[in-house]
Amino acid sequence: MYYFLNTTMPINKSGIEHAQIKRVHLFNSYNVPNKIVTRNFELDLHRNLKIAGIDEKNHLNLFEFLQGSGDFEAKALTAKDIKRPEGTTMKKVNDEFVVTDHRNRLAMKIKMWEDQSDQVSSVEYYDYANNLLKRERYDRRGFMSIAEIHNPTGATSVEQIFTPSGKLVYESFYFNDGQGEIKNSLLRIVDYQGKDYEFNGLNGFQRFLFDEINKVDDGKNVFIADRSAETEWGLLHMETKAYRVLFLHSAHTSDPYNPQDKLLNNNFDFSLRNFKYWNGIIDSTPHQTADMKARFDSDVTPIYTIPVGIVPNDLIEEPKVKFENRVPGKIIVVARLFPEKRLDHLLNAFKIVHEKFPEASLDFWGYGDGETDKKLKEQVSQLKLNDSVKFKGYSDNIGAEMDKAQISTLTSSVEGFALAVLEAQSHGLPVVSYDIPYGPSDIIQDGISGTLIKSGDYKAFADALMELLGDDKKLKQYSEAAYKNRERFSEAAIWKDWQVLDQDAKKFFDTQK
Repeated sequence: MYYFLNTTMPINKSGIEHAQIKRVHLFNSYNVPNKIVTRNFELDLHRNLKIAGIDEKNHLNLFEFLQGSGDFEAKALTAKDIKRPEGTTMKKVNDEFVVTDHRNRLAMKIKMWEDQSDQVSSVEYYDYANNLLKRERYDRRGFMSIAEIHNPTGATSVEQIFTPSGKLVYESFYFNDGQGEIKNSLLRIVDYQGKDYEFNGLNGFQRFLFDEINKVDDGKNVFIADRSAETEWGLLHMETKAYRVLFLHSAHTSDPYNPQDKLLNNNFDFSLRNFKYWNGIIDSTPHQTADMKARFDSDVTPIYTIPVGIVPNDLIEEPKVKFENRVPGKIIVVARLFPEKRLDHLLNAFKIVHEKFPEASLDFWGYGDGETDKKLKEQVSQLKLNDSVKFKGYSDNIGAEMDKAQISTLTSSVEGFALAVLEAQSHGLPVVSYDIPYGPSDIIQDGISGTLIKSGDYKAFADALMELLGDDKKLKQYSEAAYKNRERFSEAAIWKDWQVLDQDAKKFFDTQK
């Protein structure tokens, strides 16, 4: 079994989640058992999995592992199904149900999911002085999953997690750390196979559960740490034998332009300082593999090159979009609206483009951090581009939008692979990109399927866009080349890359007999 480790599977996904989803589909197509493992406790996780197109057989959540609720079948749970104290009455007030006692004092509040108004999401219990005593939160599938016990200040002091049948399986406690902060002081797994276990933090908790999961298949499992900072300690301290692999989804150094920089990327600092304890390291490009091998001993721990981007067979088999069916002058960017994406550069470049090509448009596809997106919108207003630049938000079907555009762009300061670049090429989109580590130069065929620009030179970036917009013949040629280029990242090609690691893992387990 292959386990791909993450913290969550959110509605708004980053490149890591998209990479995992593509990987799951690839492994499924070759009938290799695999699961995405998530750590965070979430009440609407299975809705998110469905939206992401992940079958429940391909997912395991650490808390649901304890609850035994991974395959729980959803059921309706309305306010009338909630048990109330004798003598109380219930009435609906706005979007919730209020329960009062015989003296009309507040006893309970029953709240519903915002997008599912007949399904219970939480129940709050109050004393006679209107103090919140306890909040029970319900899994969207229709069972009470977690109870929060509140102290006199109103803060949570104890959390308890239950099975769908109501059995306590986990609890955590919160106390003042002596410096004015409330922190989690103890985690307890309750009555697991007849025993209780205590941990002082998530690291030990994860280590224990990784070991329990690993006991399946006689421990012949491969664990891929996609979210290394959150899972690395637990993996490297496992007490059972497993093939443990670190996946580098970004540059390994603090300065991405200096692969020998003494400062490592914070996300990988612990992992790479413990390089020799991993069974393997994966990065997505030959460029980064070469940089890694120049710094670390690949004879001690193998370093594999496996692109995160995979072009599905069904996409390759689809008819290509006719050039004349694309929207003239439509430029898009698919990226999180975060500082490291340097989207202000793109706006400055587009301002120059728009002066020469007033019919050109620019669409931003991606979610923001609350600050960067605000600044970008202010910049659009300052540049007087409101009629031509649109912020479209996050899309689960970005391919349909790429099929309408003529050019895609990337202005990031650093990437691990630049998944959006391959996605664009796979939909026949020429890409204008800064030449950064890592990804664009490994995907784009410069001067054939796109254009690479010196990082930070937004004026040259604008020139490249204008050159393509002003030459339909070249733009069409680049589009055809992009379609051809995607074949390098077909399912068969990427699966071949995975086989090197797979064979090493099998050899590892053979030596453990």
